[in-house]
Amino acid sequence: MAQDAWMETCLIGISPIGEQEVQFAGIVETMDFDIGEKDIEGKPLVNGGRITKWLSEGDSEVTLEAYPLEAGNANGLYDLMHSNAILVASTTDSANTSKLEDTTQNFSTLGIATGDKVVNTTDNTVAYVTAVDDSDTLSISADIMGSGDDYTIFNSPLRIVNDRTRTKHRLLALFTDKTTAVRASEAIANTFNALRIGVAGGYFTSVKPSFTDGELKFTAKYKCAAFDKRGTAQVMMESCAAGGGSDALPVIADYTTSNTFG
Repeated sequence: MAQDAWMETCLIGISPIGEQEVQFAGIVETMDFDIGEKDIEGKPLVNGGRITKWLSEGDSEVTLEAYPLEAGNANGLYDLMHSNAILVASTTDSANTSKLEDTTQNFSTLGIATGDKVVNTTDNTVAYVTAVDDSDTLSISADIMGSGDDYTIFNSPLRIVNDRTRTKHRLLALFTDKTTAVRASEAIANTFNALRIGVAGGYFTSVKPSFTDGELKFTAKYKCAAFDKRGTAQVMMESCAAGGGSDALPVIADYTTSNTFG
């Protein structure tokens, strides 16, 4: 590495299972990983000796401190613990200036309306719906969508109420000297340094706001078990060191029931 430590910046991508990865680095101040221990316990024998008993690997916890500007949709955190306000999460299949086109969706029956928020989750740009042209085409306030871009559309105004819904999430944190990186899940070539931490299969268990010293700040906690019920690992750490050849990080595909860190 050119520097002695990872400092100042990272990317944070959070994915509800079956939905697009959303970037959160723009509002997060600190992020602490408490990765579960693989502890042991000594069992005394009558001859004065001991046998070592393996204890199950503990749960992992991530704590985020953030400065929200909204209730959710990457500018806030409350929708991570309760139902989000996403109307649709999909991928465009063509591109025209200041349009969102997706023939796999029916924007009319989905209830998309003027003013709803459009987020390009491929590059984290934002626009608003200005008109529903037809069932698969929206006019939007800025030219942010290209063909094959992932996107989400949120209700506007945004309101999230507490509910009994519990949605699994994956959280990725990417530290890299690739200055053009925009997604925590993206591939890092063998000419760059990077370290990526991932936790999956867990839930946001706490989202607490506070207004101290004139600043609105949220503290959010995410917890996951070390393995799922199939025994598949749910905690991952990987790195590359610009070594050339195969020393590169692969792209991490969307989080689904069949893919954790693939």
